[in-house]
Amino acid sequence: MGLLREATEADFEEIVEISKSDGFEHPNTPTLEWVKNRCVLGDRFYVYVGDAPKSCISEHPENQTKKPEDFRGEELGDIKGFICFQPKFARGSRLHFLSVSQSEQGKGIGSALLEEAEKMSRNHEKNLIYLYVHQKNKKAVNFYLKQGFNFSGIFLDKYGEGENALLMCKKLD
Repeated sequence: MGLLREATEADFEEIVEISKSDGFEHPNTPTLEWVKNRCVLGDRFYVYVGDAPKSCISEHPENQTKKPEDFRGEELGDIKGFICFQPKFARGSRLHFLSVSQSEQGKGIGSALLEEAEKMSRNHEKNLIYLYVHQKNKKAVNFYLKQGFNFSGIFLDKYGEGENALLMCKKLD
């Protein structure tokens, strides 16, 4: 099992690369400038990183008792996915971006990232999470439906002419 942690500035370039390699051609793929700007605006980024490499454990027996959070970032390997989240947005919270490397999809990483967003929403006493998803991103739409999101509206031409976004919302218990 991997580790979920708050992103640091050292993670930003890898976050941008993951958004380019998640299997969907985003009309507005995040850039380094976008990531930094979202942080200035108060958004939170969380990353999911893998387990400590076996060599890190086999070459150093003392590492066998360490938890994932005890390892430095470089010992944990690459970031597998990330989430960009605005904890306070209108009457709820807003999910700006959730991305998992295509090779890591289907392993529960997206669910773990979304669970963190839900936890943060509750911590800010918000019981709704909003998001926009491109209407053509069927894989993401299906993922969010399975996670309990419902359709709330459509934003025409959000990503360009004929490129619509679906507004989805989840009420938290």
